Amino acid sequence: MEAGLHSGDVIVKIDGKSSLASRWRRQPHACAGRRTSVTLTVKREGEAENLDVHLTRREIVTKSVAYSFMVEGDVGYIRLANFSEKSGAEVREALARLHSSGADA
Repeated sequence: MEAGLHSGDVIVKIDGKSSLASRWRRQPHACAGRRTSVTLTVKREGEAENLDVHLTRREIVTKSVAYSFMVEGDVGYIRLANFSEKSGAEVREALARLHSSGADA
């Protein structure tokens, strides 16, 4: 919702071109280091007119370990949300934190 998009919005155009014909994809090589912009035209239920939403591309960094905590006694829980190059290191860090909190290996 940061950009004004709502759940259920349907993207009908990307930079003025039909979203059916567009291949809007991540292009880190094309906009690396630059905050390029894109305009999405969306159809929103209950609105008579399509809406234009202007976005500035930026890198989205997600963590593989969404969270970790002690469940009970000496049992820890690690939520692995996705896999990336950094997943192994994030899991090791979470394990270390859980061990220091009393988790048993």
